Amino acid sequence: MVSAEDRSTLERVIDDWARHWSSHDLDRLLPLFTDDVVFEDVAQGTVHRGKDGLRAFAERVFAGFPDVTLELTSRFATGNQGGGEWVMRAPIEATVLGELSS
Repeated sequence: MVSAEDRSTLERVIDDWARHWSSHDLDRLLPLFTDDVVFEDVAQGTVHRGKDGLRAFAERVFAGFPDVTLELTSRFATGNQGGGEWVMRAPIEATVLGELSS
């Protein structure tokens, strides 16, 4: 069972994730993950493995959506896992969704 203090810490990590993603700050975003991260983007139907895979995905997102921001609407943290639900906002000027999953 996870203590309330540990849960609070994990929830802050999820909050930090959303903030760093919105500011496109990979130098602060990537240290939030372990080297063997498995990052699943359910909306895209893609899975990115390792920090290099996550960095490459994030760079493609930021290139395709330079003004992208995330609004975290819910989150959970338990044990050594966590997740969140968010609203992604960005003007879309080109069809880039296919490029993100490559």
